[in-house]
Amino acid sequence: MRAAGDLLLPIGLMAVLFILSAIPGSPDPGAGALSRALAWTPPALQNLVHLPIYGLLAWLWCRALARVPGPPALAPSAALLLTLGYAGLDEWHQAFVPGRFASASDLALDGTGAMLAVALFRLAGAGGRRTAHGA
Repeated sequence: MRAAGDLLLPIGLMAVLFILSAIPGSPDPGAGALSRALAWTPPALQNLVHLPIYGLLAWLWCRALARVPGPPALAPSAALLLTLGYAGLDEWHQAFVPGRFASASDLALDGTGAMLAVALFRLAGAGGRRTAHGA
């Protein structure tokens, strides 16, 4: 049941991203070290991190879904849809976090990272795709 275990990686990363995006934009003096560190990180650097993080999320989804029996072309497409859908939900979530806001540019960076990762995954091959016969 390795395919089910592979699903834990992208879901775990999504949970970490949710926690990070729930950190207020302007931490109070009693905030934790992570909140203070994020507050001091330049916005340009925070924005650039979207590319590799959402690229990693898309790659993990590709890897997990490629191990599920079915048409090979569906795994990268489904991975891209899952990643872009989560990116949209994450931006929407940030609209309700004090000191944070939803950003179309963040969403564009998320999508760019995801599309690059899916393209690289397709170039690299099927990533250990299992067939219906268990091969």
